[in-house]
Amino acid sequence: MAGIAFELKKIFKERSIIGMFKGAFYSTFVTVGPMLIIIVAYLLLLLIMDYQNISFEEKDLLASIILYTFIFALILTSPIGAAISRFIADKIFEEKFEDILAGYYAGLLLNVIFAGAFAIPFITMAIMSGKIEPLIMLLGGGLFFALVFVFYDMTFIAALKDYRSITIAFLIGMTIMITLSVTLYYLADIPFLVSVLIGMVSGFATIALNLTAQIHRYFNVNSHKYREFLHYFWRYRLLFLGNLFYVLGLYIHNFVFWYNPAYRIIVADTFRSAPVYDTATFLAMLTNISATIIFTVRVELKFHDKYQTFCQQIIGGIGEDIEIAKKNMFFVLRTEILFLAQIQTIISAIIFLLISLFASFLGFGGMVMVIYPTMAAGFFTLFIMYCVIVFLFYFDDQIGALLTSVIFFAITFLVAFLISDLSPNIFGLGLFTGGLTGLMFALFRLKHIEKTLDRRIFCRGKLLNVGGE
Repeated sequence: MAGIAFELKKIFKERSIIGMFKGAFYSTFVTVGPMLIIIVAYLLLLLIMDYQNISFEEKDLLASIILYTFIFALILTSPIGAAISRFIADKIFEEKFEDILAGYYAGLLLNVIFAGAFAIPFITMAIMSGKIEPLIMLLGGGLFFALVFVFYDMTFIAALKDYRSITIAFLIGMTIMITLSVTLYYLADIPFLVSVLIGMVSGFATIALNLTAQIHRYFNVNSHKYREFLHYFWRYRLLFLGNLFYVLGLYIHNFVFWYNPAYRIIVADTFRSAPVYDTATFLAMLTNISATIIFTVRVELKFHDKYQTFCQQIIGGIGEDIEIAKKNMFFVLRTEILFLAQIQTIISAIIFLLISLFASFLGFGGMVMVIYPTMAAGFFTLFIMYCVIVFLFYFDDQIGALLTSVIFFAITFLVAFLISDLSPNIFGLGLFTGGLTGLMFALFRLKHIEKTLDRRIFCRGKLLNVGGE
């Protein structure tokens, strides 16, 4: 995780108010910039295309297609992305750059297979039901596969820390989405739903092609060792499983309410959702998203330097220097976790207050605001837990990361299921309980690693995650 650190260090060294604002803006944009670009572009598109005059049926169908494509594309790509990130880090550390492009194609093949196994039966059944036009479902499938490519390529580019390329690709893609959708709707007189979906497919396909071109620019030599990544993928299957359970835990509480008769809606006998609960989830996520920004900056500027120093001392230092480096590293680790929890508490409280005050002006109210408080607390524990999981990856504790994710998933699902028929003001307890339990276990694993790190390294010959995160 060195790329962003270099830029941030240069910015923050200016030691001025302008420098602080520049550093905050840069760190914010490289972590959540693509998501913000998508949200702004989509809202702008709907504003230009006179969304208020579109039928409720088309609105619900479009919202359902976008919801499903984004959620399930993320679920299917994130687990493979964890293994890919480790593969890239190790190959860069070993300076075997020619193997990376082969790994890219092998991982892409796995992604396409998994995505096809999910999407093709779903699209086929939706078309056969006769409730949705085949063209709409095919365009929805095109959007899904485009997003699969985008999320997969983002994993590759993010592993290289080339956030600028990601941002530029998204800006270009979203510009194409808006321009093409508006042109088709107003000039070609193509129906609203078809115009928007064609625009979105084209926009995200452009992003995918742009990112793929960047990957080939970095790695223009292919060793054709495709099987090596498959063996590597199997070797690090715990990374895959850990990330799978984590991303499933992100949405399993939503899925529970998608099947709750009191809150669900079913669009065209195909798409299930719970708009009230899903909206509260979205607001709660935005309330706490700054945790990922703070974590990225603080880890890059604080912990990573201590981590590298410790690894260097192991390779060429004496016992006393190794022990000092280890104590410094874990001191910074504990400090950063505590700092993250404290500062995020303040930020979340301020955002929570603002959303509560201006909820009616923003169009949120009723049941959404009843669910929102406990949901916001749930995402707070979730994001802190994820940051601790990243530290487990630093120390190559794949079992600890997997167990944390499984505990998080299981507790979130169980509690959400048990309270789904109770009072709405405790609906967020599923995510909160799961995140808190997972966080406590992850902290326990970190403490265990600190106590047994010498044995892990010198008795097992295991030198941490030398390739980085």
